[in-house]
Amino acid sequence: MVIDSGDGVTHVFPVCDGAVIASCVKHIPLAGRDITKYFLEAMKERKEPIPTADQMDVARTCKEKYGYVAKDLGKEFKKYDEKK
Repeated sequence: MVIDSGDGVTHVFPVCDGAVIASCVKHIPLAGRDITKYFLEAMKERKEPIPTADQMDVARTCKEKYGYVAKDLGKEFKKYDEKK
């Protein structure tokens, strides 16, 4: 499976024996811009002291520097619960 996530849309390409199964290609209207907006809202909820003009750049930088994909969400939550 190949996943291409851009700024505004994510495409999922199933691959079998090196060939894309074109009839199964899907697009999801969720992508990088949505994740940046999520970071921005989280910063606002936490009342982070970031100047309004810089908020979007800071959210984008945080997403690019600290964001990642978790294979197992349950393990991720457990890992952080154990730190407490």
